[in-house]
Amino acid sequence: MATYRYRARDSRGTVREGTIQEESEKSVALTLREQGLFVVEVREEKGGAAKSAGAGDAAGSAFSVFRRKTPAKVLAVFCRQLSTLVNAGVPIHSSLSILTQQTEHPALRQALLRVAADLQRGYNLSQAVGLHPNVFPEMFVHMIEAGELGGVLEEVLQRLATHFEKDSETRSKVKSALTYPAVVFSIGILAVTFILGFVIPRFTSALGSLGAELPALTKRVLDLSEWVKGYWWTALLAALALYLIFGELRKTPQMRLLLDRYTLKIPIFGDMLLKVSVARFCRTLGTLIRSGVPMLQALEVVEKTAGNQAVSEGVMNTRESIRKGQGLADPLRKTGIFPPMVVQMVAVGEETGALDVMLEKVSDYYEMEVNGLVSRLSTVIEPIMLVVLGGMVAMLVIAMLLPIFEVISSVGAK
Repeated sequence: MATYRYRARDSRGTVREGTIQEESEKSVALTLREQGLFVVEVREEKGGAAKSAGAGDAAGSAFSVFRRKTPAKVLAVFCRQLSTLVNAGVPIHSSLSILTQQTEHPALRQALLRVAADLQRGYNLSQAVGLHPNVFPEMFVHMIEAGELGGVLEEVLQRLATHFEKDSETRSKVKSALTYPAVVFSIGILAVTFILGFVIPRFTSALGSLGAELPALTKRVLDLSEWVKGYWWTALLAALALYLIFGELRKTPQMRLLLDRYTLKIPIFGDMLLKVSVARFCRTLGTLIRSGVPMLQALEVVEKTAGNQAVSEGVMNTRESIRKGQGLADPLRKTGIFPPMVVQMVAVGEETGALDVMLEKVSDYYEMEVNGLVSRLSTVIEPIMLVVLGGMVAMLVIAMLLPIFEVISSVGAK
């Protein structure tokens, strides 16, 4: 047996940590489940990398490190179908068997097979899906648990489906808005590099044979062309090295927090990303509260799903203030991240006892704002990118034509 260190929560949401001796991570998770604990993290004591409780299911594969979380769109379809089956009176185990045959997502299919097996061993649904954090997000597990306790599982599944559908839609629109300029800019850089490395060198000897002094712009372009032709591979290696270094730095909490803070200050794009994070915060928190998840536990889930480290830090500070007995609106205001409208709506929701409704209204508003901003960006960015790329190519063409024009002018003057 090996020694494992675990972190889990009890039914009140209190975090418990300790060590236990078991044969595998999965055995640890099963033992803790039998004690009524919700497993958050399990890692082997002797040099073992931290693994979540359900990671043991995927550890048998040598390529488990490359597995990605289940897309929100896939989870939305699954929740909608499972809610329909449960509402029709089909037992959970039979419903999962049916959905296992229908889903095309391989990770979800494997997880459903294991969840169905765990249900037969006496686990409830929230405990079974909690063993697969790479497939089912923590929010999903908490809401399923609340739905089971309240006897409204089908209603909770419908809320989850709506949440995942809207989240997927917003993500898709933002991704398209950010992808278009990135792709166009990359193509433009490749085109300019091709011209500098393969087209302009063909004019070098011809320009040298003119016998006239070359303009300063032409000299600079020819020097750049020579460098690109001889050292293009160094630029490629440098770009790759910067990408890898940036990726490693991005993994550290301090650097990620710093980058996310500056990202929110980027003109236009920063405003859009902030609205996306605020919409996700309000949507997730409102859905969790409406489903009966305690506030502190809901904020802990929201902190992990905010999508921006600066927003997550604000949620963490808010959670600590609430733990000390404060309300939600004032701590949100003190973070300096959430817009005044969010704070005011939350305050009204707390006073009227309709916080979940207010949060969903705020989320709807900011999602509409994001949709409008994405549409405007698509309209503005296209001509700007065309002008920038056209200007770069025009500068290269002018640099090559200037010596010819000067020679023609000098010949005409004689």
